[in-house]
Amino acid sequence: MTQAQTAEQLERIVNDAIQHGRFDAAIAQSRELTEIDPGNPLGWFLLGRATRLSGELKKASAFQEKAVSLDAGNTQSLLELASCYFGRGLSAKSLEVLDRMEKLEPDDATTSGRAAMLYNRLGEHSKPLALFQNALIKEPNTAGLHFNLAETLRFNGEFGKADAEYNAALRCDEHCYEAYYELANLHTYTRETNHTRKIETLLNSGVRSRRGAAKLLYALAKEYEDFGEHKRAFINMVRAGELLAQINKYDVKADAGFFKEMSDTYSKEYVDANAVTGGFESQTPIFITGMPRTGTTLVERILGSHSKVYPVGEHLGLVTQLHELIPEAEYASGGLVFLSNNLIRQSIRLDHKQLGLKYIESLHGRIKNHPYFTDKLPINFYYIGLIRQALPNAKIIHVTRNPMDTCISNFKQYFTEGAYLFSYSLEDLSAYYMAYRRLMDHWHNVHPGVILDVSYEDLVNDIEGESKRMLNYCGLDFEPECLRFYENKTPTTSRSARQVREAVYTSSASGWKRYEKYVRPLVAHFQANGIPVDR
Repeated sequence: MTQAQTAEQLERIVNDAIQHGRFDAAIAQSRELTEIDPGNPLGWFLLGRATRLSGELKKASAFQEKAVSLDAGNTQSLLELASCYFGRGLSAKSLEVLDRMEKLEPDDATTSGRAAMLYNRLGEHSKPLALFQNALIKEPNTAGLHFNLAETLRFNGEFGKADAEYNAALRCDEHCYEAYYELANLHTYTRETNHTRKIETLLNSGVRSRRGAAKLLYALAKEYEDFGEHKRAFINMVRAGELLAQINKYDVKADAGFFKEMSDTYSKEYVDANAVTGGFESQTPIFITGMPRTGTTLVERILGSHSKVYPVGEHLGLVTQLHELIPEAEYASGGLVFLSNNLIRQSIRLDHKQLGLKYIESLHGRIKNHPYFTDKLPINFYYIGLIRQALPNAKIIHVTRNPMDTCISNFKQYFTEGAYLFSYSLEDLSAYYMAYRRLMDHWHNVHPGVILDVSYEDLVNDIEGESKRMLNYCGLDFEPECLRFYENKTPTTSRSARQVREAVYTSSASGWKRYEKYVRPLVAHFQANGIPVDR
């Protein structure tokens, strides 16, 4: 067998192993390929890809850098390298490589589609439009491409075009269940105009996966809620949550333990003994945090409408840089960030100034010379102790909302796979909410006067007064554009993408009472723990 034939055979073996999730075997075989022909970029590309999927992002980056050095025009290697950098929180480097790849005009729909998705994850929501459209020229009947183009259009506020692309996805594949879910959330439906009969027919005929069925059930719940069928809506929320709970095997005690570990590690004694003077002295970041579905996007849009503020969106840079600085930190399969109690304990021994610097550097090229930016990742409330050590001048805005409205709004939502797993059971939601409240009480206690609490209800009832209060806290002068946030054309990936392009409304306040008769155990649990449900 010739060297070329051996290489071809190994390539097939590696691709098969990757396809079936056998990453150790794929790594071993692709390493053999690099040894047979070290000057062949294919071996390094396959080794890098398998290594990335196994979660070893630093090693994967080095392998892809080698592949690119051997063939600088290979769009797939460039895309893999950009993906590695993104997974490591190196957004600026990822964007630079992705731009190099995009200029080479990838000639296959898969690479174009993956590049477009990565641009979206990097917060660059204009470039994906052309990439998806070019991919659809090559593969016009691919439901996934139509769906992802629709998502990008939704992020950009082009809701009519997004509607057309969601429906195009369904014409290509009626089992593109996520399109029904997105359409349900894109519009307000009536008894006369809705998809409920179609969705129920699909559910009754059998659905390929539990996750797919859950998406349909959430879509059904949303449309029933629109025209006042709250009992039917709630039943379908419960059914959807039960399916996702079966898949996820979530344990709320683990998250509660994680919160306790964070408060024990960044205790009052630790904070008092380690005054926040050793971090990176940047006044650029404004962290917007709180439970999901509490109004964090509204706060981001108000502040992001200021001429000096760039809205970054939900940025994972802090925790990914934590991984970069702790060599033994683990990543889950596919490079997802993995947190552990051990990682928290190690974080107090870091060079916090270096962590703050790396976090700021990870956004170079994105904030476009604005003196301030917002980071709206809700779960940044986990890391307030770490934020204070790494970025002592950062502003932290904590958005609160009525606890029942918070929980019900989460309960009726399908989140991105892997996110907010506590939201699919009312019991888990109540336990998680209590743990969150305890952690926030701890942060207020150890960092008095540092965190600005903003109530969603106060904000929508006094938009000007609360906006001025937030701007004053951030050291920013008032600008009228902040009150016209709904005119801001900046893309947003939030589920509230449509609402934040409209003037403020108060109709969602106390919305939980439509379901009051079905959630009495949750009300009783909060009242027993001293949490008022009417505020």
